Amino acid sequence: GIDAETYFAPEIEALGSHADLATFDRDRLRIRTTEMGKLLVRNVCMLFDRYYVGEKTQRFSSTI
Repeated sequence: GIDAETYFAPEIEALGSHADLATFDRDRLRIRTTEMGKLLVRNVCMLFDRYYVGEKTQRFSSTI
């Protein structure tokens, strides 16, 4: 019942700087990972994790 494109607007915008890993398909409202993005999908998911504050926190293990 939410407008995903509006609700996730900041995350979708941040996804733009990770175009080598994934892109947002506005027509289908889907995120598409690249071949490299499939290997590093955790990096893409972290953009949408409300509990992940950023690279400065040590709350989660780092990614490759």
